Amino acid sequence: MPRVLDEVRATTGVRLYPIRGVCVDSDDPHVPQDVRVDPSKVKAGMLAERDAGPFPVNVTVGESDPGRGYDRGRSLFEYFLDGTRRTFLVAELASSSQRYLPVLAGQISAAVVSRSRDTGRVHVFRHSAANVVALPGGGKGINQGDLDDLQEKLRRWSRPFEVVVYGDRGIPDSKQPSDLAIAKINEAMQTLEIGALEDLTNRNLTSASTMLVVDGSVQFTRIPIENRGWLRNVIGVSKTFRTNLVFTRDKREIGAVLVETLRNVGDRTHAFRYEFRNNAYAVWYLRIRDRRHTDKPLSGIVKLERLLLTQDELEFGLTTDVINNVSLSTLGERYVTPFGKDDRWPNHLYPIYLAERYQRSQLMGEAQFLRLL
Repeated sequence: MPRVLDEVRATTGVRLYPIRGVCVDSDDPHVPQDVRVDPSKVKAGMLAERDAGPFPVNVTVGESDPGRGYDRGRSLFEYFLDGTRRTFLVAELASSSQRYLPVLAGQISAAVVSRSRDTGRVHVFRHSAANVVALPGGGKGINQGDLDDLQEKLRRWSRPFEVVVYGDRGIPDSKQPSDLAIAKINEAMQTLEIGALEDLTNRNLTSASTMLVVDGSVQFTRIPIENRGWLRNVIGVSKTFRTNLVFTRDKREIGAVLVETLRNVGDRTHAFRYEFRNNAYAVWYLRIRDRRHTDKPLSGIVKLERLLLTQDELEFGLTTDVINNVSLSTLGERYVTPFGKDDRWPNHLYPIYLAERYQRSQLMGEAQFLRLL
C-alpha cells in the first residue's frame, strides 16, 4: 500500500521533506475551551437572565426535594457529545511560491453517549471518525486542481484520508502556518460533531427534558443560520475557561468574581450575555465541587452556555427556572468521576469523560498511524 506522503508528492509534484511524526496536540489540561471568545466583544453588565435576583444564586436552596440535583431519573440530560483529535507534524514542503510550509496529519473523532434513565448505564450511541491530512492551498500552496485529484485518490484507499486545506485565503505573516492547519483540522472535527447534532435533531431525540450536553462551547459556527434550531436543546459545559472576561458592571475579571463568590456547591453566577459571529449566548458559571477538596481556587467550577434562539430569549434572556434546572442537572453528573486519572477531574462530567475515553480507545496507535504516512 502506498503512503500518503508518496501520494502527495506523486500527485502534486511538490518537494516534500518528511519528519518523524511530532505530536502537536497540547498536553496542557488547563487550556481554555472558550479560547475563541474575544474579550473586547464582551459588554460588561449585559445579562441573559430575566428577573435576575441576588448574586450569587444557590440552585439547591428552596428545593422541595434537596436530592433532586442528584436524581438522574429527573435529569434534563440524556445525550453527551465530545470530539477529539490526535495531530502530528509529518512533513514540510517547499511550494512553487518559495514558501516553506508544514504538512500535518491526524485522526479526528466525534462520539455521542447516552444514558438509560432506567438503569443509569451509559452506552455509545453514535461514533464517527476520519483520518485527515492538512496541506497548504491558495496562491502560496498547492493548486486546487491537484488537491482535488489527491482527494479523489485518498478517498479510495482501504484506510481513506480526507484532505483539509489551509491558507486558501492567504497566509498572513502574523500567523503561524501550523496554527492555521490545526484550525482547519478542528473545523473538520467540528463537522463530525455537527453531523451528530443533525442526526439527533432529525430523529427527534432531543427535547427540553432529553437534552444534549456538549463538551466545551456551543459555538458551532459552521451550522447554517437556518439550522440553528439544532442547538435548541443543547448545553455546552466547559471544564476550562478564560478567566479574563469581564461580564459584571464593576468591571472585574470573571476569575476574580468567581473566586470570591462561588464558595459552596450549587452556587452560580447570573447568566451573562455575549455575542459571537451574529449569535447571542447565555453563559453562567456553576460550582459543582467543594472548594476544600480541590487544589486550585477555580477547580470545581464549570462554565455553562446556551444559544439564545427565540425573539423572547434574545430580548429578555432565559428564565431563572430554566437556568436553575439546567444547573441542577449538571450537579447530578458529578459522580462517578475519574479521581486522579485526569487533572481536570474536579470539573469533569462523567459521561463526557467516558466519551473521551471511548474515542481514544478507537484511535490507531501512534506508530500504526504514522506508518500510513
